[in-house]
Amino acid sequence: MCWDARNFGNTPGVSGNFRTGQSKKQNMNKNFFFLCGAHTCGKTSILSYLEEKRLIDFNGYEIGKQLFYERKFLTGEQGPDFEQEVTSLEICRDNNIFNNNFMVSAVETWHVGNLAYALVRNRQCVDTLIEQIKKTPFFNSAYGFWLQVSKENIIKRTQTFKSNSNWAADFYMKVNDEIKNAIRILKLENRVEIINANDDLNIVKQNIEKRIINHLI
Repeated sequence: MCWDARNFGNTPGVSGNFRTGQSKKQNMNKNFFFLCGAHTCGKTSILSYLEEKRLIDFNGYEIGKQLFYERKFLTGEQGPDFEQEVTSLEICRDNNIFNNNFMVSAVETWHVGNLAYALVRNRQCVDTLIEQIKKTPFFNSAYGFWLQVSKENIIKRTQTFKSNSNWAADFYMKVNDEIKNAIRILKLENRVEIINANDDLNIVKQNIEKRIINHLI
């Protein structure tokens, strides 16, 4: 099953038009961004902020999280079939974003975060996932931000796992640790910036906004 791009993204807004005079095709590859990081690092809030500021014209939800809310499963107990499903849906969305020619797109978690989850839960299927991920049209052009949040702040901030915050902190710190390996495996070391997400959220939002604008200039 392949989803329309908007099934895991907000209704496209208005582009910031930072590349006035260039066609979407000319500018598209440079303008695909992703935010990855542990639960509570602020990914969803930051992307909503960027959309409100009209800096991005496609805001893509975290696919695994969307499935979690729909199906109410145990996050730490998903098997290889789930990793495969998320990766397939992510690639479908990548293709639809590419074919729709959005000027500036940004998504949560993307293949980096999805692969980190698989490295924690189902390492046996990672090699298969990597071969799939190589098929994304943004494999050589995506630019990302790794939002790092402390274990203490996960416990403090979580609402989804409020009744089991210590488990959430332990699990998501493992995911965060594997993001480094996912970045290395996908050869993204030179295209990912590390952001301190322990700061006040408004400061983090403005930091990401500034960095994306600088990248678009």
